[in-house]
Amino acid sequence: MNSADMSEINGLIRRIIPNKRYGKIRFKEKDYFFKFVTKEMVGREQQGSRFISKFYPTPELVYTSTEDGFLLYKYEETISVNEGLLIDLFNSSDFSAIRVAPVLSMYSRVFGQTLRRATGSACDLYFKDRVASRLPFFYDTAFRDTERRFDFNGENFTLSVGSLLHEIEQFFLNNREHWCVASQCDPGDLNIGIKPVLLDCTGGGFNPLAAELAVLFWYQIAQTGYFSPTYHPTAYAEHDQTFSNLDLTELHSDDAVTHHPSYHRINFLELYFASVVLPLEDRVGSINDLYEDFRIFLAMRVLSVFNISTMSQKDLLISLGYLTMLSDSQVDRPRSFLELLERLKTYAQS
Repeated sequence: MNSADMSEINGLIRRIIPNKRYGKIRFKEKDYFFKFVTKEMVGREQQGSRFISKFYPTPELVYTSTEDGFLLYKYEETISVNEGLLIDLFNSSDFSAIRVAPVLSMYSRVFGQTLRRATGSACDLYFKDRVASRLPFFYDTAFRDTERRFDFNGENFTLSVGSLLHEIEQFFLNNREHWCVASQCDPGDLNIGIKPVLLDCTGGGFNPLAAELAVLFWYQIAQTGYFSPTYHPTAYAEHDQTFSNLDLTELHSDDAVTHHPSYHRINFLELYFASVVLPLEDRVGSINDLYEDFRIFLAMRVLSVFNISTMSQKDLLISLGYLTMLSDSQVDRPRSFLELLERLKTYAQS
């Protein structure tokens, strides 16, 4: 694509879709996906996309403009309205181990090839950077210090978020080595095509395996099935069957709530853990040696994607309910991946 073409398509986007930050556009009989991001993020996404393309199938990045904060990708033709993404499998009656096998095989192959010890800083924008950019602004002293007593999925809990936030902040103070893999560290249902193909590679690089797992788990536990469609519905406009397949939730009183994640999503986590993660065990030692780091990454994810202090009472209690499973102050919290999966299975809706 030459500079004249790019000038024309940039002007076309600004005229036709002035209020959209991303979307599909057709130009000279070909489809493209465009994104507008901050100038600072153009280079980050360009670097991540180039890295990920070495290991995973991903749409070709054909043009960037730092000045305009603009990126243009070839459009992945297997994706259309309510079709082609992992989320579409969960929204249909077509979910099965066979349908997700190509996705799991892709991850198993790449993780097996790239597993290594490294600092794994590519995903800092989702974790370490947010310790400074989000946590102090999301959670004031009063919220941190309040001790809350509530009922979550039929169990009574007491939790003060402050101690968990302090543990998170201490964890990210220093760079440390982790078992790392090549990943984009944002394996959400909207970023994984069942072809398979990966989308949105801003965090592409060598990332801690524990961080990759934490992001995946939170997407499947509650983020994609409930929180993101609730608080960021525009992201699901092209996959709107999501809204008729939300997790079952109910606020029974001001201090009692239930949340039932999708059975298929928890089943997917089990399949992923068995076929992608466990085969790495002979190289990392016990997989459960990763669990404590995973616990902190997952708690950070719960607390930093959305500001839970501004959520409705129901959604605040759901968030706190899952944080109890990650707080070291809870004697009965899960202490291994299998214990966590077993707990989630008891919560899941069939």
